[in-house]
Amino acid sequence: MSADVTASTLEFALRYAQSGYRVLPVRGTIPLAEHGAHDATIADAVIRAWWEKWPDANISMAIAG
Repeated sequence: MSADVTASTLEFALRYAQSGYRVLPVRGTIPLAEHGAHDATIADAVIRAWWEKWPDANISMAIAG
């Protein structure tokens, strides 16, 4: 995956979070965060750390709870 795509994915994750959506990194349908959807967040620093750790991750959103 190219650096541009990775940067865009992080950028979109941050935009979703700024809109109030709690996001988390996934690979396929598998959450990469330790506690799955329970770890979904709007915290900029956490999101950046996740995408630094998993730069090819896709974005998922927790929309309930």
